[in-house]
This record gives sequence, structure tokens and C-alpha cells, in this order.
Amino acid sequence: IIAHLKTVNLFQDLNGDEKALVVLARAVSHKIFNPNEIILKQGDIGNEMYILIDGKASVYKETPDGDEYKVSIIDGSFHIAVGESALISKDARSATIRTDTQCTCIVLDQ
Repeated sequence: IIAHLKTVNLFQDLNGDEKALVVLARAVSHKIFNPNEIILKQGDIGNEMYILIDGKASVYKETPDGDEYKVSIIDGSFHIAVGESALISKDARSATIRTDTQCTCIVLDQ
């Protein structure tokens, strides 16, 4: 897990601080999502962030009329963090993340 955490831009300042990385690694869990499963839903209030470490997922936004459109595709090989603002504030999720393939995520709760 520590090797994955070191590659996440959000945790770059922790590189070189093995103690902090060990503490962070103990605080996270793994979650596997099946294809076409929702990781985050736009408008929901969340208290966790996800780091996609394997698989592919699509990011969707909704128009004011509720129509959904694809914004981008994220690839687990880049260890993208999503939902990190939920750890700081109680803002609603700004997008929906839906898996395209089976995905493995590291999960950090508030």
C-alpha cells in the first residue's frame, strides 16, 4: 500500500517520511468495484476519498436538467485520487465516477 500512496500527487509531501506513510497506510482499506458500479455519485455527501489503483472508470457530470455526460476516463495505473474534498468539507460530490472495468481502490475515510 505504501508504494501506491507514494505515487499519489496528493501525498507527495509525505515522500521521505516513512512514519507518516505507515500511519496513512494503516488508516486506509481496499475496495473492489465490479464493472458499471458507482464509486461516487454527483450530489451525494461523502466522507471518504478513493485512489484508483487498478482498472478504468469514467467521470460523468449532470446538466441542470439531469442529463449525464462523460467528462473523462481515469486509469488506475496513474493512481488518481477522487473525492478528496470530502475529507475537508461536507460539499456534495461534483461528479459521478462509474467503473468501466473491475476496479481496485484504496479508501481513506474522514
